[in-house]
Amino acid sequence: MSYKNASKLGLFILLIGVTLSAVAAWWVQRTNTQTIAQALQENTEQISANIINRMTLYQYGLRGVLGTIVAAGEHNISRAGFGRYSLIRDVDQEFPGARGFGFIRRVARADEVNFLTRVRQHSWPDFTIHQLGPNNGERYVIEYIEPVERNQASIGLDVASESHRKQAADAALLSGKVRLSAPITLVQAEGKTSQSFLILLPIYRTISVPKTETERLSAGYGWSFAPLVTNEVLAGLALNHKMTKLLLSDVTQASDPIPFLKLSMMPRHYPPITIK
Repeated sequence: MSYKNASKLGLFILLIGVTLSAVAAWWVQRTNTQTIAQALQENTEQISANIINRMTLYQYGLRGVLGTIVAAGEHNISRAGFGRYSLIRDVDQEFPGARGFGFIRRVARADEVNFLTRVRQHSWPDFTIHQLGPNNGERYVIEYIEPVERNQASIGLDVASESHRKQAADAALLSGKVRLSAPITLVQAEGKTSQSFLILLPIYRTISVPKTETERLSAGYGWSFAPLVTNEVLAGLALNHKMTKLLLSDVTQASDPIPFLKLSMMPRHYPPITIK
């Protein structure tokens, strides 16, 4: 074999080797990409399921409050009675992330003086209604919440004086179903700006949920509710912060989602898991 032919053969073998190496590298990268994508998808589905299960868990607490209010009667629930209900629950153990459970009452402006007189005589001598913004309409007043010690600032708050809270309360009342508010700042957790929610369940004078929106609006007299702090809700979900980048967005307006919480311990080149 001549030197020239040998050189050509060597070059040919080299090209084959480079090609095979490139193909092998591509295959490894493709396999790794598929493996990572599958792992991320599985992680996303698991986290989504965990969050949905947690939201379902809170509904048990809401229905417990509903039962207490309905059993006592619309105008017969008292601070002592509501407090006794709370003694049988361990909120932190049973409902991680919930600051407590309470009752919001609808109060017409014309009934505000009578409402305050009744509450002060039977439950809270210094009870007042306070607002987050102007509200010339009906009040949605937080009358009871337990544990009261860490929720004192919210007692008497007119939920209808802030748009996100009011929209969720109205949606729950008119639908007859549990509703979650858009992100808010709790008055009892002011350092956590727009990282909290209210979850609300409507309470009606009828045994079952009225059939029409008009009937629901007429029969509804309040809500059981719980304030939720997002990072405390997520703390109990066993997230792997070294392998998870979590982005939560509010999609109340589907055309304009608003990211409000981002947790990331992953290298930046990994895409976030987005739960809406």
